[in-house]
Amino acid sequence: MQDLKTQLVIARYNENINWALPYIDKAVIYNKGLLNIPKVFNIINLPNFGREGHTYLYHIITNYDNLAEKTLFFQGKIDDHQTIPINDYFNDSEELIAKFSVLSINELKQEINHGKKWRYEKESGSMRATKYTPYNWLVDLIGIDIDKTMKEFNVIWGANFSVSKKLIQSKPKIFYQNILRYLDFHKNPEEGHFLERVWTLIFLNKHINKPVINSYYIKNIDDINLNKYNSSQETHLWLPNFSNQSIYKNFKICLIPPYSSFFEIKPDYKDNKFSLSLSNYVHLKIIFSSFSNIDNYNYEIILNNKHKSVIKLINTPNIIESYSGLIFNKKLLKLDFSIEDNKFIVKNEDKIIFNIDHKNEINTHTPIFLIKNISDEELLIDYNVGGTSTSTYDHKNIKLFIFNNSYENNLQNFYYYNYLDNYIEQSSF
Repeated sequence: MQDLKTQLVIARYNENINWALPYIDKAVIYNKGLLNIPKVFNIINLPNFGREGHTYLYHIITNYDNLAEKTLFFQGKIDDHQTIPINDYFNDSEELIAKFSVLSINELKQEINHGKKWRYEKESGSMRATKYTPYNWLVDLIGIDIDKTMKEFNVIWGANFSVSKKLIQSKPKIFYQNILRYLDFHKNPEEGHFLERVWTLIFLNKHINKPVINSYYIKNIDDINLNKYNSSQETHLWLPNFSNQSIYKNFKICLIPPYSSFFEIKPDYKDNKFSLSLSNYVHLKIIFSSFSNIDNYNYEIILNNKHKSVIKLINTPNIIESYSGLIFNKKLLKLDFSIEDNKFIVKNEDKIIFNIDHKNEINTHTPIFLIKNISDEELLIDYNVGGTSTSTYDHKNIKLFIFNNSYENNLQNFYYYNYLDNYIEQSSF
């Protein structure tokens, strides 16, 4: 980007921006609508996500190390919003310039009383509603330190303002990336309306840092080199789920719903024993035979299927055993599998849950496990050899996430609801 003393950033949908022609040498147009813009402008097209706040944050994050000394952030049609004369926004002596109004802090602590248009969109579902108030979102999720005695503050209705590079960079780039996670991948998130109200609080108040989680996209499990990750910091590795792919290494695995296919674990047994820890809602297929048509070697275990856990022959309605779901009342359930005297035994804390007596010898068959999540939450699977802690996996802070939707949608939607007490750092590959 050209080294500018001032820059005009315009968040445009389909508005006429001819008003910005006098500032063409300073302007960059972030366009989210039709491309009916004079070609003399510097135009950057963006997907229509997150209202104007998404555009402003995108510019800050993308240009964080090369910002103009003063950046003017404007919506496409400034006539619809409160403004002061445009030239006043270029004042070098002021770090934050806008047409201010006064708003009560208590109003931030209430749900927004949206105007008619926005109220309809929220009620119809075209606005993605949030369970937080603007105050809770700003303090608890974004991490802005607000004086408890503060009763009112300056608000910038319409979000047209200029801000200094010094003020923006008083907070790290990852701080702005954390805000963006609440605006990304939705046309009209309610947090976008929050942001219009709290820009001054974001820029003028101190922030509270959050611990960082590093997130990596991995194309192939064989590309994982555990030595290159910081073992003292939580790290998430995202691996696409190819139907029935095999996971041979010892990992803590997280499945992200929704899922339509199983993934496969082929564990190395030790003394015909294998340990698997998982959450209460999971569908296991246990294949003792390499021939899928020999069903009497193959089983399904469905944990908490409509409050009852069952074991059955694969691809049949024949239930061999069933147990109340109350038996699985922990967040992470450890199951120990063993093959003993032609019996397939499943235990939980030395208590036999399933005991299948085979009429045929199965000791020569090493079972594989097909697993999928049947809940609406993240499923964590931790497995090791022989039900002991002898696993070669010693990177306790690394989680392997398996997903089978598009990577970006999975990532954004997942982190929108999870790990809210952390910054998420997406690392390049």
